[in-house]
Amino acid sequence: MEPKIDDINILIVEDDSTLTFSMSRFLAMKGIEADFARTGEEARKLLNKKEYDIAFLDMMLPDEDGMDLIPAITMAREDCK
Repeated sequence: MEPKIDDINILIVEDDSTLTFSMSRFLAMKGIEADFARTGEEARKLLNKKEYDIAFLDMMLPDEDGMDLIPAITMAREDCK
């Protein structure tokens, strides 16, 4: 059975406020909610609290490269082990 869009947890890690605003508006128009983080540190805190199905990662965050978050994302997911 495919998950419904309401059941999908999305994390968006992006420090550009204009892009974040645009993404949140687009998703809201589709009835989709997402969590946002502006830094790798914020993303890691969210990853410790919640399991995400999809993550959109900025490659040039103020504190680290978005690619550095991939191990943290896969470690947080039971089905990625």
